[in-house]
Amino acid sequence: MFGMVLAIGLLVDDAIVVVENVERVMVEDKLPPKEATQKSMEQIQGALVGIAMVLSAVFIPMAFFGGSTGAIYRQFSLTIVSAMALSVLVALILTPALCATLLKPVSGGHHENKGGLLRLV
Repeated sequence: MFGMVLAIGLLVDDAIVVVENVERVMVEDKLPPKEATQKSMEQIQGALVGIAMVLSAVFIPMAFFGGSTGAIYRQFSLTIVSAMALSVLVALILTPALCATLLKPVSGGHHENKGGLLRLV
């Protein structure tokens, strides 16, 4: 169960990184969503794969612990590694496709117009 709780944070993090980077490229380079997504993925795909490999290298050895604690760690380890693998696949395949399809082009003063509580900040 603890593995699932920890994995939720890892799962969401990869998708957030992709969407935020695409939005940043759209604003800074004034690109349409499809081109911004392509440029963004060129920038961050290595980092996403690297993070997944490092986390796998940390958690896979836990699956081979012996004894009663090994059984608990095995479930934890397999949950984290499988969730991380799926998260990276979603971040590399599904999230960019959704960004290119669903994001709207950014207008010139997108970040200038603050509404609601953001006016106070």
